[in-house]
Amino acid sequence: MSRSAYVLVPAMVALVTTIAVQKCGSGNNALRLKRPQPSGRNEWRAARSDNRAGKPFSRNYSKSTTFKPLSPRKKTKGAKRVILPNITLSAEVVNGIQTFVFFIGYARSTHTLVASLLDAHPHMIVSNEYNLLMNYGLHPSMERHEMFENMYRRSRLDVEQGKRYNPSAPPVPAELQMLARDSYSYYVPGQWQGKFRDYIQVIGDKKGGSTSSYLAQQHFHPILRSLVEKIGLRTRVVHVIRNPYDAITTATLRTMGGRFKFNESSQLVVDEKRLQNNIKTFFTAANTNSRAHRDDTFPAPILDIHSYDLNRQPRETLLKLCRFLEIECGEPYLKSCAGIVRQKPSRTRRFIVWPQHLKDQVWTMMQDIPFLAGYSFESK
Repeated sequence: MSRSAYVLVPAMVALVTTIAVQKCGSGNNALRLKRPQPSGRNEWRAARSDNRAGKPFSRNYSKSTTFKPLSPRKKTKGAKRVILPNITLSAEVVNGIQTFVFFIGYARSTHTLVASLLDAHPHMIVSNEYNLLMNYGLHPSMERHEMFENMYRRSRLDVEQGKRYNPSAPPVPAELQMLARDSYSYYVPGQWQGKFRDYIQVIGDKKGGSTSSYLAQQHFHPILRSLVEKIGLRTRVVHVIRNPYDAITTATLRTMGGRFKFNESSQLVVDEKRLQNNIKTFFTAANTNSRAHRDDTFPAPILDIHSYDLNRQPRETLLKLCRFLEIECGEPYLKSCAGIVRQKPSRTRRFIVWPQHLKDQVWTMMQDIPFLAGYSFESK
């Protein structure tokens, strides 16, 4: 470095400091920089701190606050764009809808099955992972007629090539396949998935784990309230609960190539960090859902459905759901739905080796959440 540079650098630093002091004022705040506006990740961290401190569900939830449209996320490399079928709903059908339903919950907790069973009802349309809350946050000018049509289209698409596909139907050509299929189909034979008979009484969307994650972020609260107000219908929330050890294990196995590759004889030793991350994700959602139960300003009543009840008593569980949604369920519908439900729940917690200290950690965290009372590593 030349001698002139040694002279210029301190001079430039002094000049910048002088300008900063003049713009910001004098005293202790003279060089205080303006903090950036909180991002979604920062708000999520704040919400997580609120979870641990047991603070109220939302500081501003009862206020009718306007919100800024969300910024669209970057598309995952290699992901196909999902194009919904070009089908419409008449104004008469839309005006006849009485109830809107959405889900809160956790990844790998059986709410995909519950939503598929509801969608089989002749007067219900319940889409799988249309992600209405996120889509409305991105497009707040969306009218309710468009929302209802998109949920209907997504329901139809899921029957044609998604999780509710008919195993006996001809396969979709690979170049047209837009949705991933599980080896297990949620198709209900002889019922009304992806369609309706004469009219729709209940409409909704299932995106349980993500919805709870969104609600852990403060900027999603006014979006949810605005959505419910725009829809303008009786609103109901379904909360599906699975044994936390199984939900966490299945989510962990999904990151290792899929849970169907493993069984009780596998006894995998998994990376503890991977398991810890899924424990943290599960209980962030669980604490958010617990606060939603307690908060009087939450915009709709919540029904808890335990997955082991659905396995053991599918007919009775469906009747409970129908009463909550204020819709009648006929015997043929109940019988067909009960026929696809496995009587024995999947206990994936046995597929891996759970370290004792992580077993104890999960059990301790469950004790503060009422709807998880009664669960244990050895229980149902």
